[in-house]
This record gives sequence, structure tokens and C-alpha cells, in this order.
Amino acid sequence: MKILFMTRIPEDKAAPFKEIPGVRMIFDDPKDLDAETLASVDAIFGNPSRDLVEKCTNLRWIQLNSAGANKYSWLPEHIVLTNASGAYGPAISEHMLGCTLGIMKNLFRYHDLQKRKDWRNLGSVRMLETSVVLSVGAGDIGGHYLHKCKSLGAYTIGIRRKAHEKAPYEDESLAFSQVDDVLPRADIVALSLPETRETIGFFDYRRLSLMKKDAILLNVGRGSAVVTDDLVRIVNEGHLAGVHLDVTDPEPLPEDHPLWNTERIYVTPHIAGRFNAEVTLDRVLDIFSKNLTHALKNEPFENVVDRSIGY
Repeated sequence: MKILFMTRIPEDKAAPFKEIPGVRMIFDDPKDLDAETLASVDAIFGNPSRDLVEKCTNLRWIQLNSAGANKYSWLPEHIVLTNASGAYGPAISEHMLGCTLGIMKNLFRYHDLQKRKDWRNLGSVRMLETSVVLSVGAGDIGGHYLHKCKSLGAYTIGIRRKAHEKAPYEDESLAFSQVDDVLPRADIVALSLPETRETIGFFDYRRLSLMKKDAILLNVGRGSAVVTDDLVRIVNEGHLAGVHLDVTDPEPLPEDHPLWNTERIYVTPHIAGRFNAEVTLDRVLDIFSKNLTHALKNEPFENVVDRSIGY
């Protein structure tokens, strides 16, 4: 079995895969491989382009290093597509918690004052233990975030695509169709949605208007879930206490985009996930390792993408 490893990993993490009997790992850049080698590849670890997939005529399995898989709707049905859902929750939820507290405690605003040598008290702050936290998307990432907030005393609500049994860290578990009813109750709204037909533009001006005037909004899923112009407009009108975006639409964010300079909007460049935390890479490799074992034994894969919903 030949596997093209597109994801660059340290040698100590690559070494165990090189020793698996019956498996040849190819760690070269695909651009440096000839047509015959590419045609003989059985599997890819990483997120290949359509052009590369079409050159790998023997390809039967792709293990993505991302949870999102919406960009692969064109993939032929005979190629199994598995994702890395379950790998990113711990790291991204910590980022979310840090940004939540940064806004709630005025830490970002105090940092701005520090640069101006302005010794000023910005007044009262809120507590997580008296807050209602709503996670729109309560899978791996949203679930880890709710768990952390619940540990600090928050009242937690999870929104999933369909009604679901309540998790131990949830006070309420609701369906996607109920989001408009619950938005006015939430002090913090966290989005960790994949990009699907249903989620693109989901948080438009009308839906943002349903949120409390002093609510906090976080988005770590896909930038397309929020209508950017509507968000800038409503924040400039004085609605929302603070917004943190790790994902934006467009992305990367152009230098002249108003999101950079809109007061109370804080942006990070899509870095909450990736492999900035080593534990995330370890968890992705663990998913790949398990699926490789299944492949070698002709067993069903884990983390198979449901192409009808895109994740």
C-alpha cells in the first residue's frame, strides 16, 4: 500500500509509520513526483487538490487533516473520505475560552490603554458563572468549549443539527431549528459550524439583532457562517459587547477590510486550530493510524465523511 503523506510532520512522528509492514510512505512533495509514482498511490494523508487527486488514478482513500470536508463534494464515490473530527476540540476550545475571558474582563481594551499609558478603570465586568453560554455547533469543538465553561459555573446550551440527548456538560440541548428562540437568552454565543448550504450566511443582520445588546460573539468554525458586512454594521450601531473571529469572510482578511479597525471586534488569523498545539497533530495522527489499521485489515473506516452534509 502506497500512502502519499502531504502533511509535513517531524521525523520522530513519521518514523513509526515507516516501519509498518506492507506500507510505503511517500513523504516527498507531490510536485517532485513523476506521473507513474502518483498514479500508483493508494491513499493520501492531507488535503489534496482536485488536480492532484486526478493524477492519483489508483487512489482509494483520503485521510484529511481537517474536520471540514465541504471542498470535496466533487470527489468520486469510490474514494473513501475520512476527516479529522475529534482532533481539534481541546486546542480550539482553549483559544475560545481565552478570547471569552479577554472580552468579558476587558483585557483587550486594557492592553490598548497600556500602549497609551492610560491608567484607567473601565468599570464592572461579568462572570462566567452568571452567564448563559450558547454553542451553535456542539460537536467536538463546541462540546469541549461548553465543558470548559460549565466547569467555571456557566449555564450551557448546545445546538446541534438535530435534537440530541443532553451531554453531562449541557444544561440544555436543542436542535438547529430552535436557534432563533434561544439567541435572546444567551450572554455568549459561540459558533463552530462547518460550511454547508445551511450554514452559509446563517448569522445575518436579523439573527445578530436577536442577540442581547451586550452579548459576546465568537466564531471559530467557518467565516462564511457570518455575513461580514452585517456584523460590522450592527457592531458600529452599538450592538454586542465584543466579537472574536478566528475565521473571517473573506480570508485572508485584506489589509483595507473594516474588520481590522472596527471597535470591539478582535481577529486572529485562523490559528486556533491547525497544528499550533502539538496535541492536535498527535490526535490527527492517531485518527490516521487507526484508519490505516482498518484499511490494512479491510475493516470499516472511522470518521467517514457524510457527503450529503459535508462533514
